[in-house]
Amino acid sequence: MRRLVALKIAEAVALAPEAIFPPDLTLTGILSASERLHNSVDLMEALAKAVNAARRELGVKLRLQAFTMDTPISRVVESFIAQARAAASGE
Repeated sequence: MRRLVALKIAEAVALAPEAIFPPDLTLTGILSASERLHNSVDLMEALAKAVNAARRELGVKLRLQAFTMDTPISRVVESFIAQARAAASGE
């Protein structure tokens, strides 16, 4: 599940997963590294696309929460994983 979410985010921001996750870039870092993204709105739209794609494949409803730009991408992924686990367990 974590790998799927990570891949969907990487696809949405047009960066290789290894460029985003091992260094655990912040959202600002991703925005700076991606040629596809021009501002924080583009970044949030890309994350929303990733959430929707993961939701379709996982079959659970995920919400895109508000994150500050200094949030590490690992925290974003963990929030999606927590939501998916909660949905799967019926919470």
